Amino acid sequence: MKDSSNSPKESFSNRQAQDTKFRTQKETVYKSISITPKTTLMIFLDTGILRANVCRYIDELQEEGRVKLLKKTFCKASGYRAGYYISSTKK
Repeated sequence: MKDSSNSPKESFSNRQAQDTKFRTQKETVYKSISITPKTTLMIFLDTGILRANVCRYIDELQEEGRVKLLKKTFCKASGYRAGYYISSTKK
């Protein structure tokens, strides 16, 4: 039988891979709104990243000063009132 316990080396590499995945998602969200202003739903539809994660990444990026709320108006995707976010450092 195979030993089901993880060795410390395997456990560390698994956590490191997960951390890289989330960093990549955060940068994908940032790149998505640096092109054009979008709502969280529009980012989800554009990238496929779960909306809950998109909201968390937007909050983190706002705290870092990389993203700001541009306006609140009706979302083109849902038709409901929502906030449009844009990168605060246009390149």
